[in-house]
Amino acid sequence: MMIDKILPGIEGSNEVLGMDYHAESKQLVAAYSNNTTVVWDTLSGDIVKTLESDRKTIEVKFSPDGSKVLGIEDYDINRSRIWVWSLETDLVGKLTLNVNQYSNSIGWISDSLRVLYNRRNGIQFTAISESETELRLVPGNIVNL
Repeated sequence: MMIDKILPGIEGSNEVLGMDYHAESKQLVAAYSNNTTVVWDTLSGDIVKTLESDRKTIEVKFSPDGSKVLGIEDYDINRSRIWVWSLETDLVGKLTLNVNQYSNSIGWISDSLRVLYNRRNGIQFTAISESETELRLVPGNIVNL
């Protein structure tokens, strides 16, 4: 594994904010402090894909099938947008949360078609709707805690 090449890896960035490893595809996704998220091939140390954002992404997760990356951004103290990047189609979907809806944790459902994130009053389930030209996040049920 080329971890010594991967983690320092991005010019203009001095910090890795979040990362996740997908064992089947042997890829690592890392979110850097310069608003760049990079998918790395851990065997060669090469960049597979660069995922751009206009704010820092501080947590990233591969979907169970490895086809998408889920991210949550750091917007000052509140994390106000959740992103999904399709690694196959290059489509990007985002969900902007209300000021009162900030979240600090994200995850995937095992089917790779739904995500979840915490809210002040519970867990929000959100479906991913993908067509040839669009990737959307469609909020669903809230499980109150």
